[in-house]
Amino acid sequence: MVNHLLAAWMCATAPEATEAQSAAPAPAEVREERLLSSRVEASLGIYGSGYTVAGGRWGDPLVMPGVSGRYLLGGFAVDGSVLAALPPLSEGVSTGAYATLRAGYVGRRWAVHAGALGQWALEGKPQWQWLPSLRGEYAFDRFGISAGVFDHGGLVPLHVTLEIPMHLGHVSLGYLAPMGALVGFSRPLSDTLSLRAQAFIVRLVNADQAFLTVGLAWGGAR
Repeated sequence: MVNHLLAAWMCATAPEATEAQSAAPAPAEVREERLLSSRVEASLGIYGSGYTVAGGRWGDPLVMPGVSGRYLLGGFAVDGSVLAALPPLSEGVSTGAYATLRAGYVGRRWAVHAGALGQWALEGKPQWQWLPSLRGEYAFDRFGISAGVFDHGGLVPLHVTLEIPMHLGHVSLGYLAPMGALVGFSRPLSDTLSLRAQAFIVRLVNADQAFLTVGLAWGGAR
């Protein structure tokens, strides 16, 4: 008799247990952590050059507003940038622009991008010049290393840079070939907004080139 009552009770409660299990919330999807993230940035920079020929002189400055962005779909990534080169004086150098478009892959500790750089000059002959644009990066536990060819909007011909995450932000310290240096700093202002500043100076044969830019980025920390 007891066995029959126990069997009947188990049959009666089994649907309720099944319904409770089916009503339980599904576990949240866990996204794989990646070195870089999707982001959009707007910046404003000042570019200048100096020459050591005939006693030396400082060249015409350029105001360089720009936008850049990166989009990740899983690990596959597309990034690009556009920089305008605008002379503040009417008798200055010609108006120009730099545009890059690259594709690549971003993993948990590494990232690589490859594509093309287009340089346009209003009075240039020819007006367009095309060059490769490459960047690779690898992160260790406490720091990372990045390297690129015609990177940073196409303005840096060749660099090797130490990437240092810090409590207040992210610091970049780089060597520019054949003789130059780069320093950058990014500080989060909120979960999705960060302030970024970067400067470099490099000597190419008999010319010194310098660039300073400040921008706001929306999206991930990097």
